[in-house]
Amino acid sequence: MIYSEFKEFLETNATGYSTFIDKATIYQTEKNKARQPKKRWTEKKIDRAVNEMWKQVTQNAYEQVKSSRKAVKAGMQSWKSFMNEIGFLESFNDGIAELELE
Repeated sequence: MIYSEFKEFLETNATGYSTFIDKATIYQTEKNKARQPKKRWTEKKIDRAVNEMWKQVTQNAYEQVKSSRKAVKAGMQSWKSFMNEIGFLESFNDGIAELELE
């Protein structure tokens, strides 16, 4: 499974995706309010920052799963089976639910 497939898998199957996007948007909006009026970001820039935060989270998760795989080049179904075996989605969703952005 390549990174883009992994990211799409999380966005489709993990409840943590919407939770993270909500938390990151609140975080970036609050951070933006603290900026001087002339330096405040547009909504578009906030969205880009939120998407970049999500990208970092998914890249870290991908690298963790990838490093624990014996056959890195295995197909998507093999990855899904492995992630199911280790309870990855549940762990990921729980971790995102407990996440506090500061």
